[in-house]
Amino acid sequence: MRVLRAYMDEVFNQQTLQGQRPLSDVLQVCQSANPRDFSQLIASLPEQDTPTIFGLPTNIDRSVQRFNSSQVLAQLK
Repeated sequence: MRVLRAYMDEVFNQQTLQGQRPLSDVLQVCQSANPRDFSQLIASLPEQDTPTIFGLPTNIDRSVQRFNSSQVLAQLK
């Protein structure tokens, strides 16, 4: 719940929603009311989510891989 609340505070604040601050290095909130602009914004996003979109360090995937590996090893044992 704390992580979710932190994300909510980060995304749903006045500066971000008014376009004064980007969501991340990759995302900027669309200020248009035109659905086509939203579609273009979504289409321009990379296919694979990068950790920086969520405000995480770029090497966070190593931690995920270690955790997943330990889970697999625990199941094998």
